[in-house]
Amino acid sequence: MTIGQALRKIRQNLDLTQKEMAANIVTRPFYAKVEAGKSRISADKLAAILFEHDVDITYFYQLLRATYTSKQKKIESDLNNKMEQAFNVGKIDEIESCYQEILSQSHSKILKLRAMISVAYLKNKLNQIDPKIKKDLFIEFNEGQNWMTNPELLRLFTNTMPLWEQDTLAFFINRLLNEMKSNKNISELEQERYLRVFENYLAVCYNRKLSLNCQIKCNS
Repeated sequence: MTIGQALRKIRQNLDLTQKEMAANIVTRPFYAKVEAGKSRISADKLAAILFEHDVDITYFYQLLRATYTSKQKKIESDLNNKMEQAFNVGKIDEIESCYQEILSQSHSKILKLRAMISVAYLKNKLNQIDPKIKKDLFIEFNEGQNWMTNPELLRLFTNTMPLWEQDTLAFFINRLLNEMKSNKNISELEQERYLRVFENYLAVCYNRKLSLNCQIKCNS
């Protein structure tokens, strides 16, 4: 779906005329050309229209994703979904097959790492992960700040949880909790990402049969 098509869909859902949708931010004739794909709208004008009508920005960009995502990005997104589905049902043969596809088709180092660790986890061979890889990951999560806000690195952290001793894992989780506490402008999408991380942490602790009240010690 193009920007114009997405705007038309939202306008129709809101039961607005083109003039009402334009809201004096742009002229109605110009807005009509945007919907028809005959004119481009600037980012600030587009944002102003969306905010004027309380349109969820995440929803709007989801409408555009298929049109504006590169071919390679689509391939990697499909491979990621396939890998996660295989992992969630514990199908080792399927995730191994997906891992081979990722190695041959993906350009993403992070996706390759996630797939490798997922295979090792399902096959109970985490102890065979190259120590250098584990060391590099520890440095990333221990010294870097980017992983707590980067969606791909957050997914990588989630996949690597079983690699870490419990004290180390609890330390990383506490850092993430403190990051959330100090950030007053966390979006709903970011909150959802963090909740998935914490859900996975609970699952890891459950599998290790641990008492959580001894593991999370977020500073007040």
